[in-house]
Amino acid sequence: MTELKDMDYQLPPELIAQEPAHPRDHCRMLVYHQAAAQIAEHRFYEIPELLRPGDLLVFNDSCVLPAKLELQHATGGRTNGLFVAERQPGRWEMLIKSRGRCKIGEVLSVITPTGSIDGSVRLVAKDPAGHWLVEVSPPLPAAVYLDQRGHMPLPPYIERARKKSGGSIARDEDRREYQTVYARHPGSLAAPTAGLHFTQNVLDALDARGIGRIHITLHIGLGTFASVTAERLTDHRMHHESFIIHPDAARRLRDQHRAGGRIIAVGTTSVRAMEAAADHILTGDVSQPLCARTDLLIAPGYEFKLCSGLLTNFHLPRTTLLALVAAKIGLPALHECYAYAVNNRFRFFSYGDAMLIID
Repeated sequence: MTELKDMDYQLPPELIAQEPAHPRDHCRMLVYHQAAAQIAEHRFYEIPELLRPGDLLVFNDSCVLPAKLELQHATGGRTNGLFVAERQPGRWEMLIKSRGRCKIGEVLSVITPTGSIDGSVRLVAKDPAGHWLVEVSPPLPAAVYLDQRGHMPLPPYIERARKKSGGSIARDEDRREYQTVYARHPGSLAAPTAGLHFTQNVLDALDARGIGRIHITLHIGLGTFASVTAERLTDHRMHHESFIIHPDAARRLRDQHRAGGRIIAVGTTSVRAMEAAADHILTGDVSQPLCARTDLLIAPGYEFKLCSGLLTNFHLPRTTLLALVAAKIGLPALHECYAYAVNNRFRFFSYGDAMLIID
């Protein structure tokens, strides 16, 4: 039985990446050859040559919303709010750093990235979990409102690292860098970070080598980064996330599996979506889009049905994301790979280096 302590490791703070590699496809990549149990080092742009013609890559094409708003009280004090969900037109669920200062009925001004005031947020109610129900003005669709007024919701550890190093917490470049080049459908509160390394040059090289690509959509919510408090992973209550797999993608997954070809997931979210849908893809009617929700926990002992390889980043300790990687390669190999990455000064987390797991 896997315990939370099995998902732990020590990371020097200076290895937390504060910005991506430039160019993004020049990051380092640890390659774990699972059948041979061997570790190798490469640069990400070499990935087409590390894969085989006929492999199928599965990308999550969700687009990150600039979901963070800078808010100003009538007194002039400022705080931050994070969009969680659009409950109805003009009414949102939000997290707000209030420290007890926000009151029901209060109206906060919205400060745009250029520093001007444009719009407002009225606090309507607060639930027991600390989430606010708010009314936004003007009552535009959330994606439009946030695109005009929002900031990218960078993970807190990046903001802390930037602050500690004396750098700027918010960078104009984050709008571009914290987004995959193939993002299509707005809805995520965090980037599917394994995909951040791809450039159009790499995608073109994959096509030229005969490596297939399909897209699915899973919108990443706050639950992805929720702390695991249970001592045993099986006792952890997993969050739900919504995903869509269109008929062409489902048929290609089914055909690839039946032909014995490799299916390589780009990121843990791609793994989670296609494994949750695996039975339907393999035996069900795939003539219509599959729109579903999943609370699937993938941890050591899980039997993968579709995913035969994985491209991912280096994850925070004591998380379900790390448990998914452990399920793919086993705990001993996980700790060996992460010890190698730490000792060889790889860059960690969302803006960090890549890890490729292949047979």
